Amino acid sequence: MTKKHERYFYVAVAAITLVNVAFQTHRTPAPAGGAIAASSLPIGSSVPELHLRPLSNVAKQAEDPRVGGSGCHVLVVFHPRCPHCAPAALRESALPVRDRLPVIWIADADDSASAAFAKLLRAPSVLRYDPDAHRVLRTNVIPSAILVSADGNVRKVWGYEGTEDHQRLRRQC
Repeated sequence: MTKKHERYFYVAVAAITLVNVAFQTHRTPAPAGGAIAASSLPIGSSVPELHLRPLSNVAKQAEDPRVGGSGCHVLVVFHPRCPHCAPAALRESALPVRDRLPVIWIADADDSASAAFAKLLRAPSVLRYDPDAHRVLRTNVIPSAILVSADGNVRKVWGYEGTEDHQRLRRQC
């Protein structure tokens, strides 16, 4: 092998090594329910205080399902432009109402995209917004779900898909 070819050989080996290292260390966000924990809130801990507000640009909004209900509910932190969120909301809306726990979808903004997303939901699900929910609930994936017991404690965290068995979730409360 000539010196010129030897140099090309070492450059090629170095380039392949760099590409290999880049692929091994590059982390992509996990889809809903992926390998990354949906939230770093410990199971059994109290859910931090949230400042949930109704959207200002939606005329008719359902009452917060936590008022006068069983208390057990699901919080879903999402973003209205998330590609996984609208399909999850549609799948959830297709479930029989009598079997569903109240689900509070929490957007990070009070904007037209959130108002459009609210039209995908059916009672007992509602949409509220809190710009700090993602940080306060320490969510790592979107949409993230947190099962909250009647006493306000975290029972389960997961990447929300909208196909969950709400009877099973109710038993976990």
